[in-house]
Amino acid sequence: MIRSVAHRVRARLFPPPPVPQESHVFEFIAADIVNNCNLRCPFCLVDYSQVKSTNLMSEETFRALIRLAPAVPLAGFWLSCLHEPTLHPKLGEFIQLIPLNQRRKFWFTTNLVRPLPDALIETIAGSGFHHINVSYDSFDEDVFAMLRKHGRLKMFRHNLDRLLAAFARVVHPPFLRYITMAYRSNVADIPAMVTWMNESGLAAEVEIRYTFNTANISEDFRREQFLETEEWLALKSSLDALPYTNIRLTMPPADYNREHPYGPANWFETVPPTPPPHKAFKRPMQVRVRPDGRIHLNGAENVFAVKVGELADPIAFFESITSEYEAPPPDCVASAPASS
Repeated sequence: MIRSVAHRVRARLFPPPPVPQESHVFEFIAADIVNNCNLRCPFCLVDYSQVKSTNLMSEETFRALIRLAPAVPLAGFWLSCLHEPTLHPKLGEFIQLIPLNQRRKFWFTTNLVRPLPDALIETIAGSGFHHINVSYDSFDEDVFAMLRKHGRLKMFRHNLDRLLAAFARVVHPPFLRYITMAYRSNVADIPAMVTWMNESGLAAEVEIRYTFNTANISEDFRREQFLETEEWLALKSSLDALPYTNIRLTMPPADYNREHPYGPANWFETVPPTPPPHKAFKRPMQVRVRPDGRIHLNGAENVFAVKVGELADPIAFFESITSEYEAPPPDCVASAPASS
């Protein structure tokens, strides 16, 4: 699931990597510096019902983790995958810890609805990160509050307006990508939103997404909000009529099945440390990282889990458990789920 989303962006937004892919140990590192979110969106692919507290990545663990940055390609290092990074009170400090010559490898997704200090806004604008994903689903206060439960449009726009102003003051700000989830409650407004994002929102790309059908989503929400095929096609037609080339509409795949949801994306967070069973993993690897520094193999999270802070030389360790390069599928390339 994470892999399918991870392969959407680079062909359109990302230039070719400056170093051959074969030289990278990782295709991507999908890290989370917290295990929680400030929202409880009804479509979230994460099941927060068992999350009783917010775990924060320590500075020691973060310093250990970013030692892996030289082993990933451009935009291959995520500071958020499933959760909301602005919950971490040291997000700005963590950004500053990343070596300047590695910053273009980093990015994160945010719902942008927490009260954010001006200093953090300025740090993000001047971070040198490759891009920032901003989740934005509706201009309507009531629809926004329903889709982004516990979020308020007024606070979101306050943050976004300051972020846009800060980006405009910086010579090379991160690319700004908007992610909009499509539902019956907001689908009619999406073309107008895309227009605003391009004309006023500094959009490098706008992605409109379908919902990962995880078991924690209520059947009422599926029935009331999920679009049918003809509704998706009508949305596509309205987007095709716009004069922008940076729109990416991600419709449900042919085998999408509402009747058989899959497990929530955070299931692996209960997997204990497990030594690698062998040395036959293909390079480049795709891994996920929990706030405690535990690294899992993406798509096979129960195969092994190691703590990055316990590795004397983490790049050498992963080189030792990988073998020859195996080219990813033609559409393989990196962004994150709209979980924030």
